[in-house]
Amino acid sequence: MLWPGEDRIDKKRFVELLVKFSDLELNASRISLPLLTWSLEDKERSQEVKLLESSFPKLKNWTCEVLTGDDIDEFEDKIKVVLGNLSLKEIRRHSYASVLYTEIRSYYVHEYKTGGKAYPAPQTRRIDVEISYCNEMVGLNQGEIHMIHIHYKWVKKIALSILNSTKSIIESGQPQSRPAKWWIEG
Repeated sequence: MLWPGEDRIDKKRFVELLVKFSDLELNASRISLPLLTWSLEDKERSQEVKLLESSFPKLKNWTCEVLTGDDIDEFEDKIKVVLGNLSLKEIRRHSYASVLYTEIRSYYVHEYKTGGKAYPAPQTRRIDVEISYCNEMVGLNQGEIHMIHIHYKWVKKIALSILNSTKSIIESGQPQSRPAKWWIEG
């Protein structure tokens, strides 16, 4: 284990591992804009939602089409330009790495299903798509929500990538020093 301990840092460790030790092109740090928007709406932060929708038009004009992570998701630096007042901690809570932990890993371990913001099936048959979104209607007048699907192929790529990049660390048997600040904390 890279950062041993039993002091309730599982999520921090998990996310740090994905973000710091996976191949950059796998985009573990990419932010799910639909889930970030959903979170802001839940907190009744409509001004910030409007700013996101005006800066990233696909968020507002999204109806029945199937969108992928490449279509709609962004990295934190672009989001910070639009919403400078939003903390990195709040933004990073919606990264693929964090969502994989909270909405998929934790739910499957404890409830044998995906969480309320994740969908268990891919939304497209395109073999090159690893992140896609499900459009689901909520109530008669409440509109629709956009649930993320993280394809198992992406999870497999992440796991193999981390295995390759941490192999020498693990073989040495020496635990790593914990970061002064975990990535997920901003």
